[in-house]
Parts: sequence; C-alpha cells; structure tokens
Amino acid sequence: MKKITTVLASVSMALTIFTPMGLPTEEASAATSGDVVVNELAWMGTTVDYNDEWVELYNNTGSSVSLDGWTLTAADGTPSIPLTGSIPSDEYFVLERTDDGTLSEVTANQTYSGALSNSGEVLELRDGSGALVDEVDAWHAGDNSAKASMARLDPAITGMDASNWATATHTYAEGLGTPGAANATSGSQNGACNDATEHLNQ
Repeated sequence: MKKITTVLASVSMALTIFTPMGLPTEEASAATSGDVVVNELAWMGTTVDYNDEWVELYNNTGSSVSLDGWTLTAADGTPSIPLTGSIPSDEYFVLERTDDGTLSEVTANQTYSGALSNSGEVLELRDGSGALVDEVDAWHAGDNSAKASMARLDPAITGMDASNWATATHTYAEGLGTPGAANATSGSQNGACNDATEHLNQ
C-alpha cells in the first residue's frame, strides 16, 4: 500500500512539472464597461454600394472574449444583432451587412441584416447578462460622399464623446477606413458627420 501511494505521488508531481503553464484561460462571456467597444462604422456603406455597411468591434482586454449571447442593437430596433463567436485579446471583429461580399479584402467574422440610418443611430452593445458594455449615441464622424468610415480615436474613452471620433483617411478597396485593423484618421474631429443624406437602404 505504501508503495502504491509513493507511485501515485510521483505521477502527480510529474504531471505538475510537465503540464504547460500559461495556457489560455476560458473565454469570458460577461464583461465590464469598455471591455469590448464599437470601434469603427461604415454607416454610409461603401463606394460599391451604399447598402454595404459594416461595423467593427474591438477587444480592449488582455483575454479572449466570447460574444455568444451578446447583442448589438439600435434604439429604433434596426439593426438588432445577436452576436456569436469570440474576439482574441486586442483584436477586431468585423460585421458585414447581408453577406460576406461587403469587404473584398476582409473576411467577415459575422454577417447581419438591417440598415443603419444615415441620419444617426443610438447603438448599444450588451453582454450575455444584458449589461451595457458600450454605447454610441450619434454619427459623430464619417463622410457619406467619400464613403469614409467613422473611426474611434481611443477605445478606452466612451463612445458617447464626440471628440473621440474622426473620419477615416486610410484607403481600402471600397472606400476610406480600416476594417479589421487599427484605425487611421487625421486625429481631428469636427463633431459631426458629413453628408447624412438618407438613402432608401434595402
């Protein structure tokens, strides 16, 4: 019996020594305010089609975050997006409207239905418990004529601060913006979007 106990103790010690440390922990599904943010919006669509809207989320934490059970919803009810999947630490999550053909250079993490109004939306990002994680209260930037997205300057600052948004200046295949990558802007903000002419989005 003593011999068996000694063997078991040795096996336990060996497993402790040789088990890799620092393995990724289980993804978090509940979040605190600002953990994940709405980072960039092409509320005006693209140069190909004004219906080709897209939204980018950013994981502001040091851990992967599961979006299962989360929602991104406009105050007027459209769009109302049940989110799935996960965002690795300090990475981006791109949502393309209708299908994955919106962005030719980026693969969508998720597609959704429902148009964003060019005159503005109030968007709420909520986690699986229903807690508010981020909010955008207006189109503070972006250019409908140039099809330039509205880009967040600092993901650690509230999305309801107009000075924390600017119009994108980096060129991509379908307009101006940086879908799935760090934002590139002039760094200045005039506090309002340009050309909010409403199209009859389908």
